[in-house]
Amino acid sequence: MNDLRYALRTLARSPGFALAAVVTLAVGIGANAAVFSVVEKVLLRPLPFEGANRLFVIRETSARQDRMGVSGPDFDDFYAQARSFDAFAATVPHFTLTWTGDGEARTVNCAGVTKDIFPALGVRPLMGRVYTPEEYHVDGVQVVISRRFWKTQLGSDPNVLGRVLHLDGTAQTVIGVMPDVPDLFPDVDVWGKIVPELEFMHWRQNHFLTVIGRLKATASPAQAAQELTAILHRAGPESRELTATVAPLKAELVGDVRTQLMIVMGAVVLVLITGSMNVTCLLLARMSARASELAIRVTLGAGRARMLRQFVTENLLLLCLGSALGLILAGALVQLGARLDLGAVPRAQPIGINGPGLAFTVVIALVLSVALAWAPTSILDRLDLNSALKSGKSLAGRRRSYRALVVSEVCCAAVLLVAAGLLVRSFWLVQRVEPGFQIDHLLTAYVRTNAYTGTGAYFNNLLDRVSETPGVQGAAVSSCVPAARSATATVTFRDRVNDPANPVTVEACFTSPEFFTTLRTPLERGRFFTTHDDRHAPAVLIVNQAFARKYWPGEDPLGKQVAVSVLGTGRRMLGTIGFRNVVGVVGNMKQEPLDVPSSPVVYLSFHQDETNHVYAGLNLFVRTTADPRLASATVRDRIHSLNPDQPLEDMRTMDEVLGATLARRRLSLVLMGSFAGLALVLCAIGVYGTIAYSLSQRTREFGIRSAVGAARGDLVKMVMREGLWLSGMGVIIGLGFSLVVARAMEGLLFGIAATDPWTFVAAAATLMSVAAAACFTPAWKGSSVDPALAMRAE
Repeated sequence: MNDLRYALRTLARSPGFALAAVVTLAVGIGANAAVFSVVEKVLLRPLPFEGANRLFVIRETSARQDRMGVSGPDFDDFYAQARSFDAFAATVPHFTLTWTGDGEARTVNCAGVTKDIFPALGVRPLMGRVYTPEEYHVDGVQVVISRRFWKTQLGSDPNVLGRVLHLDGTAQTVIGVMPDVPDLFPDVDVWGKIVPELEFMHWRQNHFLTVIGRLKATASPAQAAQELTAILHRAGPESRELTATVAPLKAELVGDVRTQLMIVMGAVVLVLITGSMNVTCLLLARMSARASELAIRVTLGAGRARMLRQFVTENLLLLCLGSALGLILAGALVQLGARLDLGAVPRAQPIGINGPGLAFTVVIALVLSVALAWAPTSILDRLDLNSALKSGKSLAGRRRSYRALVVSEVCCAAVLLVAAGLLVRSFWLVQRVEPGFQIDHLLTAYVRTNAYTGTGAYFNNLLDRVSETPGVQGAAVSSCVPAARSATATVTFRDRVNDPANPVTVEACFTSPEFFTTLRTPLERGRFFTTHDDRHAPAVLIVNQAFARKYWPGEDPLGKQVAVSVLGTGRRMLGTIGFRNVVGVVGNMKQEPLDVPSSPVVYLSFHQDETNHVYAGLNLFVRTTADPRLASATVRDRIHSLNPDQPLEDMRTMDEVLGATLARRRLSLVLMGSFAGLALVLCAIGVYGTIAYSLSQRTREFGIRSAVGAARGDLVKMVMREGLWLSGMGVIIGLGFSLVVARAMEGLLFGIAATDPWTFVAAAATLMSVAAAACFTPAWKGSSVDPALAMRAE
């Protein structure tokens, strides 16, 4: 307690030092606490399921396509024959249904599951019950809802069991309420059933199921993968080229965000190290000025351990203040992260400074309190008791220590600047990617109808109503959202031999005739779809340039015949898949996000869908003359004048759609850029402070140099040369470490190499410029010393 009281009095006498140290530590500790809370929630915390470490995701791969889902027949074979698993369950993680009869019509988010999913996860109902095995053979009678839906949409109705919901035009009785499963199914409103009798469950090429299995304790993932692959190869020629993969469920959920988060965590650690070095410089300067106090303590019998205890106490007080302020800063950073689409990070919501985050902060404070005690105790090693007691002067610091700190600070800043520079260039290049259509003045929305009740006439009337809206230049519908998502399809060519075991897989979109003109995608050859391309006309097809160049290089694609099988949840066959004539070639419109390379795409007339499923839900695109946000209310009113029960969801501008696809990349850029900026500021402060303190210890030297004729410019050059030499050493070492970090970041880069020379040169130039500015001010001030005053002072 005596040590603590003395530490408080000492800090009160040096408010400038205390404020600088506390703020510097708060920045480093707060950033680390915020990022660690996210890392702990996403990467370290186990999944909240029974035996979560034995839950695995099963996928299928082929020579042509990686990471496919599992088809219905393959799942049935796994379920019946696999012996490596205690439980097997299939899911369709996301689809929508129309909810009417309870106020304004809207869509609800659904997940389709088989009967073993809840036992496999160890999830039990909050109220009521789940479906019985017999009920999985009957569709659209009972429904199980989520706690989230019960609370937000049904007002926590205590009599919810037995309540009737009208979903997709059918009355379904609520039989149970399930707890939320945010890690695996974050947005589920309704738990639907995967009914085995549905036709799309019997197409072996329809790889749309996500399969989860609980591995037996006696089996290994490698053994399970071999067993499942053998089952596939026994199924028939369509599956003999497939390979089953078994991956931990947690790793599957986290995906490539692990690398992203670990890089961000490394960045904040570097910020903390840089800040700690700044505080170390402050402590060295402060303890050098306390030479008389240290000498008196040693003379009175204080040993090294006793002195160390005092210094650790003083540091711990600083760190407690810094940690308290840092936690406030961490909370603000977490809130900022939420506004920057932290939801793009899986398992991140809800997020906050939790128990592990607080414990991590305490550990940092304790470790740093001991580590920072090195600075004052190093003074004891060279303390001259006689001179310190006689003169009361400050003790000159060891210049080698200061030089090492400057080099280390610049090194850390160089690593962060290179990493941030690579992300900045990648983001800039992504935004310059040509999407193949005009983004501005384009409004989008999702139009969901009752499944299989939507008709071509309905959508024709809807497009007519929207097109007649004042300020609207055109309207169209499509099953895909350009630059965001699309369906996949297998294609069969008339003009060549096709391998059934290795079908060609491409992206596919059903569109209305006005789609390309509304989005302003150029026609390269042939024609667009017309209103005559309906179910009674010959089936036609439009391909993009990438498709034509890949499959008909040097040939005229017009007139070629291709059969297209667009598979997926809910699709039904009305007949055999026939060949379609290619009538047009359009430019390469991006169907996946901008940072994904363009791939072959086929476009089909939405009136020629053999599966009769496309009318269940389509994406609306509206081209406006002014800001599309201003037209959203008018467009909604126009559609409701046609059908008051028509839900319109996810109404956004195309700029917002593209922004959402780049949310994770933007989050990395903002975080890394912010941390790099902090490190640069701390580095500049550290270099300035170190040079200034070094010059304050060399007053007599500068006085002598001036007295014997040294010009002021010569003194400035000498100091600048020393400071820039140290900074240059730090830059060189930092660039070496940056090569390693950049290699680890390759998965986050776009359009540039990890060794991009321009980024490295720009980072080095920025650091050297900042170091030069930080050196010049104290050098100019120190060189103005009066020789007579300097000699008299010494």
